[in-house]
Amino acid sequence: MQKYNLSLKQRQILEILSEVKTECSEPNWDGYDAAAIDDNSYKNAINFISLLPVYFPIPDIRVDPDGEVSFEWYEDKRNVFSVSV
Repeated sequence: MQKYNLSLKQRQILEILSEVKTECSEPNWDGYDAAAIDDNSYKNAINFISLLPVYFPIPDIRVDPDGEVSFEWYEDKRNVFSVSV
């Protein structure tokens, strides 16, 4: 695994990602046949976190039913920025 020089905020986001990985590591983690978190998606999510500017707010992190990791930033109910890796 690559070594990164991460900011405090990036390390906080990485901790959230780690918690999400633990919660979604088994198939059917949601009770609706969702796939377990995909290892490649998890690794790509770590790389993505390392590229986030320090001024970005901490995102909501979720695992999609297909196992991909999603990052979401909400400005309000109608304005959402979402990235899936």
